[in-house]
Amino acid sequence: MSIIKKIENKIKKRKYYKKNNCEIKTKYISSNVEMGKNVKIGKNTIIEEGCKIDNYTYINSRQGMHPVYINSNTIIGKYCSIGPNSMIGIGNHPLDRFTTHPVTYDKYYVGDTDENTQQKVNMQGNVVIGNDVWIGCNVVVMQDVKIGDGAVIGAGSIVTKDIEPYSISVGIPCEKIKMRFSNTIIKEISKLDKNWWDQDLDYIIKKMNFGNSIEVFLNE
Repeated sequence: MSIIKKIENKIKKRKYYKKNNCEIKTKYISSNVEMGKNVKIGKNTIIEEGCKIDNYTYINSRQGMHPVYINSNTIIGKYCSIGPNSMIGIGNHPLDRFTTHPVTYDKYYVGDTDENTQQKVNMQGNVVIGNDVWIGCNVVVMQDVKIGDGAVIGAGSIVTKDIEPYSISVGIPCEKIKMRFSNTIIKEISKLDKNWWDQDLDYIIKKMNFGNSIEVFLNE
């Protein structure tokens, strides 16, 4: 890519962020990443191509030793909170080959050989994170994982499988320890007309004037 084209892309991205009132403090974002409104991205966050980040989500990376890495094709919903030093969508190495080393699939080593020699490996993230998800600091999420709406992932966890909506999960590997709400409440807030994150911010703030409990948001 030419220097002129790079400059044009940077200007285009800045206009896009400004239009959506996004606060972007990192320069390590691929040009085709889609963002909703009022998204906040901290310094040194790395976001690969094909990712989508919806309204009001924030990524709390910090300078130096606390970046956040988000692999390609990761989808993140609304009002999510991602802590520093987290890695989302980490790829796997092949376990059924004579070696786990990239020599069997990386052009850096094998060059432009035929496909039989250069067997492809999916290193994309392909992670889907729902709405209102809190991912603590130092969390690793492996590729092809789905994290349901309202879930909480404790600090230092390694997520290797799908996470149930509204569950609180911790550990290595990450396992559910309890649910945020009762089954009755979860059924109510799972209805399309009860999803608070799809409401206008003015409506949400108005509700908050009466309290922050889930019961307040369920009551008309």
